Amino acid sequence: MMKIFDLKPLFPEEAVSPDSRLSKSLESYGLIEPIVISERTIVDGNKRVFALINSGKTEVETRQVSGNPFVLHWQTNLKRTWDVPESALTFAKLPEENRREFCESMGISSSPQTSQILKIIAYNKLLWPPLIENPSLITILREIGNLKERVEYYISIMVYINGTIAEKRLISGLLRQCERREILPAKIDEKEASDLIKTLTELVQPRRDSVFKRIVNLFEKHPLPPATTATPDQNLEHPGLEIKTHIKRNELKKLDTIKNSLEKVFQQIEEL
Repeated sequence: MMKIFDLKPLFPEEAVSPDSRLSKSLESYGLIEPIVISERTIVDGNKRVFALINSGKTEVETRQVSGNPFVLHWQTNLKRTWDVPESALTFAKLPEENRREFCESMGISSSPQTSQILKIIAYNKLLWPPLIENPSLITILREIGNLKERVEYYISIMVYINGTIAEKRLISGLLRQCERREILPAKIDEKEASDLIKTLTELVQPRRDSVFKRIVNLFEKHPLPPATTATPDQNLEHPGLEIKTHIKRNELKKLDTIKNSLEKVFQQIEEL
């Protein structure tokens, strides 16, 4: 057993913050596998350690291994899904000779553009929350990585602007076209980059308004039962509809009406 505060996390808590399911599992079953460490650095079990600290634990069982902590972390966690900041930090900290193999094992490109994006993410904590919540944003950022100037400005703006993944992909495509046609200024500051993306957003978002109008029209043709609502995500970033209703014992047929109405809408609206 080791004092938990004698251990050195491999990542900041913001990059691998434990979720409620992990905390409940540790509370119910305890620590099943020891925390793997290299000297005092946590190689495997960073999330579990943060969850244990949050629950008030002061000691933890450990198992010692030797080697580069980031290489060991990568090699012992190949079978699970990684958060984007965790991948970016590992890439940035790995020895140069391991980076291509790491990208291949993670199923990501090892291109110079992707390398640049991962390094920007690794050292900008403000990017971590939206990328943890919506990992598919990384596909948009890879597109932006092809730009030549002030990539970090565009990335910081794109992860926080309102809009769907499809809209952000269109914006990144327009940015690349502007650069190819030499429309983008050779030098640009953060405010100018923000104003440019705001203008491009206004060009692509009418499509979202059109989707909402089509949803409304379809529900008028195929109405839901009384006291039932179907609400899409306002940015269309999360597929599906949130359904709210109240059904009494003798109203189970309402479920068939809801099902039939939703089937008609889902058949017509691919964004859902």
